[in-house]
Amino acid sequence: MKEKTKLENVAGSLPITVGATILAAIGGTPFAALLPVLNSSIASRRHRERIEAALTDIEQTLRAHEDVIRDLSDSQYKLVSETIFTILQTMNDEKVEYLKNILRNSINENALSYSDAEIISRIIRDISPAEMAFLSQNQEVSRISFGSEDRSDVLCVEFGTSEDLIVGGLIANGLVVPCAPTLGEVGLFRFSGAVDKLLALLAEAGA
Repeated sequence: MKEKTKLENVAGSLPITVGATILAAIGGTPFAALLPVLNSSIASRRHRERIEAALTDIEQTLRAHEDVIRDLSDSQYKLVSETIFTILQTMNDEKVEYLKNILRNSINENALSYSDAEIISRIIRDISPAEMAFLSQNQEVSRISFGSEDRSDVLCVEFGTSEDLIVGGLIANGLVVPCAPTLGEVGLFRFSGAVDKLLALLAEAGA
């Protein structure tokens, strides 16, 4: 029997993976009885259309890189598969576009370690489009402070603002971490090492 290529494995396993995950999540719970009702909703139809469009783009991307996909490392295969699965679960069009960039770039990211692939796979499941945009717009920032700070290299985030919520989400995802408690750094935060790797994967083609 002919062994499947990695392209076939990535694309062909999607229905099984998605179906098994859904069944595992809802099987034997009261929520299962609500599926026919939810499936008939306008939001469900919009999501189905969103997924169909995304899958078309994914297939085109995979086909265009078929020669590269045959030689994917385990790390790349991990991130490609996780990115596709995350796209299928995503309800936000802006996040889907970010994820498609990650998919395309991960195919060509030969230096990705398996540890990095695991970390980024976890991050992209939870991160919001607003948090992704914040990272992209503030990547040159050296430090982050909650409240005022008399330093030009520090981004001051006011409590109770949308930025406060965004930075809180980034802290929860391990993308913003406390600085070492040294003189002048107490109470400040910085971007973790995962940010540069994530931003490189988020970059649009030709950027």
